[in-house]
Amino acid sequence: MGQWGIQTDACDSVHDFLQDVRPNCQNFDQEDADKVLENVWDKKNRGSDFDRLGVVTFLLTHELVVPIDKLQQALEIANEELHVDRLKTWQSPKERHAMIVTEMNDIRFAIENGGKGRKREIMETGDDYLIEETLAPKENTVIILGVYGIVVNLTGDGGGSITSDLHEFISDDSSDDSSDDDAEQLADYNNAMNGIESVVLGHAIAGIDITTPAYLEGIESAVQGCANSI
Repeated sequence: MGQWGIQTDACDSVHDFLQDVRPNCQNFDQEDADKVLENVWDKKNRGSDFDRLGVVTFLLTHELVVPIDKLQQALEIANEELHVDRLKTWQSPKERHAMIVTEMNDIRFAIENGGKGRKREIMETGDDYLIEETLAPKENTVIILGVYGIVVNLTGDGGGSITSDLHEFISDDSSDDSSDDDAEQLADYNNAMNGIESVVLGHAIAGIDITTPAYLEGIESAVQGCANSI
């Protein structure tokens, strides 16, 4: 798919959807944007999730407006792309992960900005593409991982925070006969998850790349190990 907000390539399904509306993809206006969104979401045209995410990213990075409902769908598609099994299918999983996180940040920015996107610039160095989000806040960095809903927010001053779906809670409809042992095991498990969160956050603050497939597999192994031992 690639960074569609920056460039497009022929012989690709995303490019085809864009070119069907305007042969020169770089000169899109809002009317073109509305048309290509209609086309790629039309089931008769067989647009895939791959195509929808690519089209949305292209439009946002040309500062065009995408309806909030389609932005939310694109965000869900992008989040699915972050799963470890999906990343493994790519020749360069690390670069793929970084690209998807950048696109998710573009989408979140647009959701908070009434649907309008922001420009990005690209610098080409050999086979690598270094992305600079020219309008993104420089002091904050959001890292979205594809496991356990983990989101790390780095404040840029040596601090940060982390949220996740790692913790478990006692159901409201639990019977009064629930044993103290079960409650103790649950507390032990949640304490272990707190420890994993702290390690991940600490690594991120220290500058360790926590987005690599190997690191994500390590998180999954740690969580499974805790679950099996408690």
